[in-house]
Amino acid sequence: MLHKWIYNRINLALAISGVIKQNLIDTTPLTEDKIILLYNAIDVNRFNPEKFDRRKIREEFNIDNTEILIGMNARFSPGKGYEEFLHAAKELSEQYKNVRFIAVGGPSKGEDDYAMEIKTMASNLGLDGKVIFTGFRNDVPEILASLDIFVFPSHAEAFGLALVEAMSMKLPSVCSNTDGVLDIAIDHETSLLFKKADYHDLSEKLSELINNPDERAIFGNAARKRAVNVFSMKLITSKLISIYKDQIEDAVLIAN
Repeated sequence: MLHKWIYNRINLALAISGVIKQNLIDTTPLTEDKIILLYNAIDVNRFNPEKFDRRKIREEFNIDNTEILIGMNARFSPGKGYEEFLHAAKELSEQYKNVRFIAVGGPSKGEDDYAMEIKTMASNLGLDGKVIFTGFRNDVPEILASLDIFVFPSHAEAFGLALVEAMSMKLPSVCSNTDGVLDIAIDHETSLLFKKADYHDLSEKLSELINNPDERAIFGNAARKRAVNVFSMKLITSKLISIYKDQIEDAVLIAN
């Protein structure tokens, strides 16, 4: 009852993605005209590939500059797609000798056992030395600068912020075709989409980008452009201020 009472008194709701907007329509009294789609934003100046040397992180982890480095950035949590990432890494390692993988992130509270399961899985798949687990890092832009391809294999997201950060770093990506991604990635323009939880399809899409450096460059340029034009902090902040101004003006008119 309290939930309904609150929503009946809301003038406007902001949704960070299409799936959140639809969820509000389906589960609250809010009508579509009271919901505005306003994406999460990133600092595109911080996530700027021109500011970083791709060799720095590669030297830290002894990765040759000629190797193709594929990475993901997510906490250790079920549903983030670590299993698919590792199985795809196994398939690709058998096909290509010049491919390495890096996973950025650590376990959240209560997820240490799951993190250990993932690392054990990597060893059991024979990926020691092929997959690097960095743990939590504060230098994510620097790590992204070292990559050739970004992977976003999450099963579901409200909004894939890590994907936008990678796009801003001019990275081509392979992403699951799931909620929270479809607002961000454009198939065959910024990214290649694969069937959610299907590591064979993930492997095939990654193989396409591994074999096509020109396609990687085209996707990366388009990704950076989309990040700047759609998800920049400056743009989203401007939109939010405009929304607030409109609401205040409407309230003043009603009061008068």
